[in-house]
Amino acid sequence: MASGARAVSATANPYTPVKAPLIFALFLSACAAPQAPELGATPPRPAPELEAGATPLAGPVEEPVDATLAWIAGDPIGTDEFLAHLLHRESRLVFDTLDRLVTARLALLEAGRLGVRLDPAMVDTRLAEDKSKMQGLLAENGLDVDRYLVEQLGLDPTRYFKVMRDELVHQLLTERVMRAWTLGQERTEVRVIVTATSEEMDAARARLAAGEDFAALAEELSVDPSAAVGGKLPPVIQSELSPLSRLAFQTELGAFGGPIEQDAHWVLIQPESRPAPLAGTWDEIGPAVEADLAENPVADPEYWQWRAAMTRRYQTDLSPLLKRAGEPRAADGS
Repeated sequence: MASGARAVSATANPYTPVKAPLIFALFLSACAAPQAPELGATPPRPAPELEAGATPLAGPVEEPVDATLAWIAGDPIGTDEFLAHLLHRESRLVFDTLDRLVTARLALLEAGRLGVRLDPAMVDTRLAEDKSKMQGLLAENGLDVDRYLVEQLGLDPTRYFKVMRDELVHQLLTERVMRAWTLGQERTEVRVIVTATSEEMDAARARLAAGEDFAALAEELSVDPSAAVGGKLPPVIQSELSPLSRLAFQTELGAFGGPIEQDAHWVLIQPESRPAPLAGTWDEIGPAVEADLAENPVADPEYWQWRAAMTRRYQTDLSPLLKRAGEPRAADGS
């Protein structure tokens, strides 16, 4: 039943952490442990024109009691017991789901701070597209959407599509606040060539010295997924904690930086530009953000950098889940 629900979900949050490709490890080194949060943030206003689900509370709340999920011969099964068993059997699912909720809350906070507005027509169009994909998938198997939700998943169709719309709103807001954050940073646009051995890197450098094009060589030789786009990476944000960032900002535009060794591979970098940071209200920066998103979809490295910055900006504590599940790691803070 659970696998069926995932199979038809057309709006799953695309920013769930996954194992990063090789070059992403260089980005991740910039994601240091959260520092003291910046408190007193404006309560979120996700999109006044739209319903976007519950918004985060402005301050801490008391820990809820153990709610009852079922009764068996008069004895309750509570949320704590349920979470303990679920965490034991499906830990990846639990943490991925919590991460999606955390990401959505952080995005709502940022959307409120920036004053992000979504075009209702865009939301309606995207929702219609997602519904159509779902209906098409089920129709291939001779299934009716409403009957499938009720009979196979035990879900109310009206509420299902409301949650689906809320998730879409969160996704669209997340894309915009991520890109607004990226464009507001000191950053360098770069290409990379990643090789498995130093000998392969020496051969690549020799061909560059002979005048061959960096992007063409990246497409031919690089073992990183960015090879498909000529070695083009998402913008590298300035950070002393990241070897890639230090190299990107130390290397002159158009020149070659490195190679540096990372995870038993070799990385050569070519900075292409250093755009001026974008600043202003959403009314001022919104059009630029929308245009940039239309040309360059959000990628995993951008998510990781934004997420690290947001957990430094907003107080984020995931230990209550472990406590509710009786996990010993909650006690020692690991």
